[in-house]
Amino acid sequence: MREPLLERATLSGEFFAPLMAAAVYDPDPSFCWWFIEPALYAFGHWRASIGAMTCRWTAPWL
Repeated sequence: MREPLLERATLSGEFFAPLMAAAVYDPDPSFCWWFIEPALYAFGHWRASIGAMTCRWTAPWL
């Protein structure tokens, strides 16, 4: 999944929430970067950081 996302110059805003949720909710932390990296390139460091923290803070089971 990571390669096709990295090959695109831009991503639609529709990809942001699912990428952040997948990065935060994945039970194996070693794969988080696979979802964070495309978001960083497409949406910028600030938005990706805030998005990941927001998903983490609003997780219903954490």
